[in-house]
Amino acid sequence: FYGDPVQPGSLGVEAILQTAQCFAIHMGLENSRIECTGPIKWKYRGQVQPFNRSIRTEVAILDVRRSSAGSELDCEGWLWTDESRIYHVERFTLRISHQS
Repeated sequence: FYGDPVQPGSLGVEAILQTAQCFAIHMGLENSRIECTGPIKWKYRGQVQPFNRSIRTEVAILDVRRSSAGSELDCEGWLWTDESRIYHVERFTLRISHQS
């Protein structure tokens, strides 16, 4: 942003969602359609700024539901800069549909 060199918050939320998707791929679901369903709620408690030395994401898998059509993962996620937790994405669901 002009005059305010920070990372847009939506990129941090996207990083958390992609971390959950990586877990789904690790489960062997790479040939599947992965989508986030329902509303996503998040809170910011800070910004990713140029002086930050590291950024990391953390995702907790809260529940896994499997069916013949696919799976759903209920997740919760956080983004950290250096040693500060600054984003929290409340419970969200990834739907993984099997593709033929």
